[in-house]
Amino acid sequence: MPRLARTLVVPAAAVVLAAGLTGCAQAASGNTTLPGAGSDQVEGAAAPVRYSGLTGTTRISLDPAFTSALDEADVLPLAVGDATLRGDVLALPVTGGSLTVNRSIGARVTVEGNLEHLGSGLVLRADGTTVRISDLALDDLRDGGVLTGDVEVDGRSVATGMRLFTLDGGTTSPIGADVSSSSVLDGSTVQVATPLAAVLATAFGADAVPAGTRLGTATIDVRGP
Repeated sequence: MPRLARTLVVPAAAVVLAAGLTGCAQAASGNTTLPGAGSDQVEGAAAPVRYSGLTGTTRISLDPAFTSALDEADVLPLAVGDATLRGDVLALPVTGGSLTVNRSIGARVTVEGNLEHLGSGLVLRADGTTVRISDLALDDLRDGGVLTGDVEVDGRSVATGMRLFTLDGGTTSPIGADVSSSSVLDGSTVQVATPLAAVLATAFGADAVPAGTRLGTATIDVRGP
């Protein structure tokens, strides 16, 4: 079910995410260079700029460590809702959220906001047991990031807004994008969080997918309205 995602703060390495939403943020300060695109400082001050109504796709290239753990536990992964799972790539449509770009003289750019992936997710199934993970929200990138979501086991709600996966922002590499249309944040390592690992252990057996197992590497493509 829809819910309000918590606030996230994105380090300078992720600034290209906001830079590609629209070109007007650059025009607001008369500045054409952002950190992550060749500069560590902003030469002009500007009021925070907010972008809402975001769309796009979060893609996670599943890591062999995760798929091997599923294979060993005889667990089958399936995409649900609007998500797709083609080969080892899980794609989750971005259905909403907002980002606020903060810039000040002599400071790195930071971005606050949230990204929602409502109506899609991942099902893990084995021996008549089904774990459904859905309505993921990307929150709190201050220390890399957290993916939260709703969890059901055999149709019974276990938790809403559970901490599912953590993102390591230190592995993220900004890449170039057409700032008039979209932008991409690439390379964030996604790992299974402890609460989800506990659910999977109960459902499929002890240490089915241990906490800290690499889910994969995330690529987030975001567009403004």
